[in-house]
Amino acid sequence: MLLKLYCLGAALALMPLPTQPLGPQQETLFPYISKDITNTTFPFDLNVTTNSDVVLVKCPHNSYRHKDAGESFSFNTEDFKARSIFNREEDSFAWVPLLKSKTGPTKLKCGKINLEDIGNPRYDWIFNVIWENATGSGSIMRREHKTKEIPSTHQKCNSHYGNPIIFGSEKKGGFSLFTKFKDLEHLYANQMFYYFQEPEKNEKTREPCGMTKIYSAESPIIKLIPYESTSEAPISNKFHKINLLENGQQTINVVLDMGGNLEYYGGGEIILTKNKYVEGQVLPLENSTTSITSNFTINGYDLVELTYYSPFGDIHTKVSKGYYFAPSSSDHIINEKAVEYFTNETSRNPNCPLFYLNIGYLYKFKHNVTEKDYSDSVLVDTINEISSKTESHIFFKGIGDPHLIIRCLYKTPDGSITTITEFVDMDKIAANNEKIRLENLENEKNKNKTEQLKYDEFKRKIENQEMGVKKSQKETEEIKKKLLETNKSLFKKLSDKVGERNAYILAAGFILLILIILTVLMVILYKKWLSPFIIMLKQKRKYPNVYVFWKNLTSQPFDSYCQAIKEKKYL
Repeated sequence: MLLKLYCLGAALALMPLPTQPLGPQQETLFPYISKDITNTTFPFDLNVTTNSDVVLVKCPHNSYRHKDAGESFSFNTEDFKARSIFNREEDSFAWVPLLKSKTGPTKLKCGKINLEDIGNPRYDWIFNVIWENATGSGSIMRREHKTKEIPSTHQKCNSHYGNPIIFGSEKKGGFSLFTKFKDLEHLYANQMFYYFQEPEKNEKTREPCGMTKIYSAESPIIKLIPYESTSEAPISNKFHKINLLENGQQTINVVLDMGGNLEYYGGGEIILTKNKYVEGQVLPLENSTTSITSNFTINGYDLVELTYYSPFGDIHTKVSKGYYFAPSSSDHIINEKAVEYFTNETSRNPNCPLFYLNIGYLYKFKHNVTEKDYSDSVLVDTINEISSKTESHIFFKGIGDPHLIIRCLYKTPDGSITTITEFVDMDKIAANNEKIRLENLENEKNKNKTEQLKYDEFKRKIENQEMGVKKSQKETEEIKKKLLETNKSLFKKLSDKVGERNAYILAAGFILLILIILTVLMVILYKKWLSPFIIMLKQKRKYPNVYVFWKNLTSQPFDSYCQAIKEKKYL
């Protein structure tokens, strides 16, 4: 046992380590590249003469040393993965598959070389591959029916040179090196496989000895996800019907299903054609055909046809399927938003589109309360409610009311769609608003006038009341004044008129005057009445009989008195 371990150690010691740096290899591997690399060395032109769209190009690998052993090379691992190149462990170069550009030369960046020089310059190692078509060579293309395996050899490749190197194209771009040939995953329709005889290390490039394109004998089924995840949509009027819960823009995912394998035909080109339902017929829309791979967009309800041409040898099998994206109800009603328009906005006047999207054509309309059938063949001049017609719409006359309800009824492949739209004539609204404004203004004016009259009446009452109050106040003041005047003494009144001093003078004069008058009266009374009376009293006491006689005489009636005085006895 120890002897075996010793022998194994000795053998390992004699083997070269893969990490051991090699000497300069420019002359043996890349003699066409200048030994002294400068900033003008790359890109380097390589001419390729072939009818193939893929060739192998020799690139330096990590262990490559160009001029000095102290140099280093960094392989372009960003663009080339380990399984996308052909490289033996002991080789300091690699064979890289390169796809021809659609136009012009093809650039290939192998990596970056780090030179052992002043400043340690670094340069990108780039080849500029120039393609030229070959003449006189036969076709090396074969088509094979394969889904899980690929041929390990090619009839155009000479088996004397050993097993070929096989590169297969990838869906996402680039290539993979195939060393396994059965029970393969991720194969796909029209996948290309390139067979190369192993190149010599002094070659610049190597073209393939054979090419194989694979296909399946089983054509795929077109399915929409998630609507047909478990089963195909039911057929209605020759279309697979899919009920949509919402009417709006939606992205529909489409797959090509080959017995549960969605990858084999995945990403294949599918032709999408949009259709229109017209007078009971489904007609393709002009200029609506597009190419898709995995999804498409619909703007609401739609009629589409999907077509895939499945490869089968040298021909293609047509796989087609139509879809009707329909409302959830066969008699669908849609309440549209109110449309405000002005008379000069012709396109916004009350109208019905002749078609609802692509799934329905107009067969009836209801203008406010009047419902009528419509056909595109009928002259619009014979329909009173219609004012004009264009290629896409019919336009209606307005009514007295600015609010007009238009119902457009469309026939669909399995029912009908009714749209209800309120059209609002803003000119009439403005006129009505102006009329209402003027009426309100007039009412406000009359109201203001009435209020003014009421105010004036109230003001007059207030003024009359104020005048009455003022008059009352004036009368009260006058009464108070009169009372004051009445309550004033004569002297006070006289003082107010002539002044207090003059009042005293006048009062003294007046009193003096009164005294004089009284004195005069007293004198006159004395002289005229009191003095005779005193004399009479004296005489009465002196001659009482005479006075008694006179009293008796004068106490008689006047007639008796007059007779008595004439009697002789009294004479």
